[in-house]
Amino acid sequence: MGRQITGLIEPVAIGGGNRSYSYPTHDREYTEEIMLYVNRADFTFIPAVGHTLKINKKAYVVVAPPADLEGILEIRLGGNSNP
Repeated sequence: MGRQITGLIEPVAIGGGNRSYSYPTHDREYTEEIMLYVNRADFTFIPAVGHTLKINKKAYVVVAPPADLEGILEIRLGGNSNP
């Protein structure tokens, strides 16, 4: 079981309509994307591309290497609107 961490979630628009997309570093397609901003100190590790994070009881996959923005992790996640 994981830990609860407080963060900010920002939806990312996927170019027009309800289209799916995929990333060259991952073999799955996603219908939605979010950016997660969390305090770097809250993580004991930086999640790698392909790592799954559960947010509000929904699974998301890290689709790009996280960026450390002066102590805040910016993590791009992909998920599906319909499980």
